[in-house]
Amino acid sequence: MTPIPVKDLKNVFQLQIMNYLSSIIIDQVPELKQDLPSFNNSVFNIQFDESICIATIQFKDGGIPSFGTIESDEFTKLKCVVGSARDYSSLSQKQELAERFGWDRTLIAVDVENEVINWASVACDLVSWANDEPLSRAVRINESRVKRALPTPPQYSLIDIEAAMWVLECDVACTQGTAFDLEGFGTITNEHVLNGTSNLMAFRPDNISRKYPVSIKKSNKALDLAIIEIKTGEVSNGLKPSGSEVCKMGHLAVCGFPNYCYGDSGILSPGIVVGFRMKSGVRRLLTNAGIVSGMSGGPAIAEDNRVVGICVTGSDYMQESRETEDQSIIPVSALDLLD
Repeated sequence: MTPIPVKDLKNVFQLQIMNYLSSIIIDQVPELKQDLPSFNNSVFNIQFDESICIATIQFKDGGIPSFGTIESDEFTKLKCVVGSARDYSSLSQKQELAERFGWDRTLIAVDVENEVINWASVACDLVSWANDEPLSRAVRINESRVKRALPTPPQYSLIDIEAAMWVLECDVACTQGTAFDLEGFGTITNEHVLNGTSNLMAFRPDNISRKYPVSIKKSNKALDLAIIEIKTGEVSNGLKPSGSEVCKMGHLAVCGFPNYCYGDSGILSPGIVVGFRMKSGVRRLLTNAGIVSGMSGGPAIAEDNRVVGICVTGSDYMQESRETEDQSIIPVSALDLLD
């Protein structure tokens, strides 16, 4: 870079610094430009002698750039404090210069040799300063803005959901599925989970030794829905049904026991509604959350922790869940269609 004659410092130095900083920001981090100091305006003060040039800069948001000279007494004091330090790292660590440095201000000290200063040295210090407090502050502001823009993820009531779910299993037919207790309806599952068997048993995954017989109260093959009774002798209110439909891109979580094995806890897989598909006169919800064999009959939970539907179709295994677009859910309102 071309050295700058000291006779020209008062004419070009401030403008050159502002132009240089603006250019590196545009080249390197344009997305953070609005969060960095405004390099188009500054309060710039400078003084030099035969051996050193010192400049103080404070950037401001508006107004007209101002240029001034560091008074002789202040210049003498600054020379004393600066000593032999020249680079940004050494200067910014000096306690006596602490107020000269910050996210919107800096101090430059550069040697004068043969009545010129080395612009490369100045540029290096400007980059070091910009990468310190200004960049750190800009990144924090940007992260905060991004976080505020992101919707708050739903907080699902895992304890209540898990307490309402059942594993349905038939050793004779080698079938397995999920059911759940739903307030106002009873225990819900899919018709295809029943598989026409009279040997279906239900149990909670935390107490596999206690299995209960299942009887069918209502079912409909076309809707693929069933209301069953699990003969525990206990009364469970269960989860609450939703009174409203989930819109496209709305949050939900699919729950159940995919390919259940002893010791499994069941899963809650969050996702969104990505579309709709008609089936047997009912508009099913399509989701990007993975529904896997064994989760059939499990609840789909909206972000208000109410049931919006019943998981019905998906894939055989979790690793195949992205290979089908038919991750579908029967809306809970379809239960009203059961005879």
